[in-house]
Amino acid sequence: RLRSSRGTFTTADYWAETVQRYGEREALVFRGVTYTYAQIESEANRVAAWALAHGVQAGDAVALLCANRPEHLFCWLGLAKVGAACTLIASALRGNSLQH
Repeated sequence: RLRSSRGTFTTADYWAETVQRYGEREALVFRGVTYTYAQIESEANRVAAWALAHGVQAGDAVALLCANRPEHLFCWLGLAKVGAACTLIASALRGNSLQH
């Protein structure tokens, strides 16, 4: 949760405001493919629905091992939408670097 002069809000709340404000504007370009805020929102909603269907609940911790690709963002935002805490693990890490 974040605090501001507007009160307390989550990453998902902040993202929802951003989508509402910038919806069809370009948000991300990856390997020549452009994604608008609305398209990212749609993908994040798909991830959120999948997570809920598979029993992920608010407060759950989820490890996300993913390459630096748009899907990484979609998953992170989708999990934030259901209130899950997302631990990001870089796919380039190997061996002892993965130990906690």
